[in-house]
Amino acid sequence: MSAATTTAPVPAQVGPLRYRTERAAPGAAAAQLGAGDLVLVAGTRGTARLVRFGRRLRMPAADRVHAKWTHAAVLVDADGSLVEGVGTGVRHGHLDRYVDAEYVVVRLETSAANRDEVVRIAVWAVRNRARARRLSSGVGCSSLIACALERIGVLFDRDTARVTPADLARYFRASSPMHTAAWTGS
Repeated sequence: MSAATTTAPVPAQVGPLRYRTERAAPGAAAAQLGAGDLVLVAGTRGTARLVRFGRRLRMPAADRVHAKWTHAAVLVDADGSLVEGVGTGVRHGHLDRYVDAEYVVVRLETSAANRDEVVRIAVWAVRNRARARRLSSGVGCSSLIACALERIGVLFDRDTARVTPADLARYFRASSPMHTAAWTGS
């Protein structure tokens, strides 16, 4: 008598998430945007300076290059509309707001369904901010992104509520000019 074996269905996104990055200098704009792209901003105003200072104190020396990235958002269309977590909650905004700051666009190379899911989670957070306490009170912009990425199978080395913009920069190697490799953990 032979034993029957079955295999579990394999998710569409197996292995590390591939991506590309494009850096935009202050005053410049990224060439191509898409729904589901991520934006990491190197803020220069007062709050951003405090965030950067605090992160640098807690980061290992090798990771401090990523501390310059102090804000993160999800693009919801190709025109630059975005969703971001801020001190007052989760809101809609536009990439034009950051034209005077250095930023990096992270283009996720994944299925259209996964990109749509990232956008859907971000838009849900805006619509339900009164009930989405975890995303709208006290949890930062990068936690919104980490939650959305977790929904498409990306795993982080910490709880999504503790992921910072500097962590996202490290995961996506945003402090380097251009990469197509993916963060695989550890």
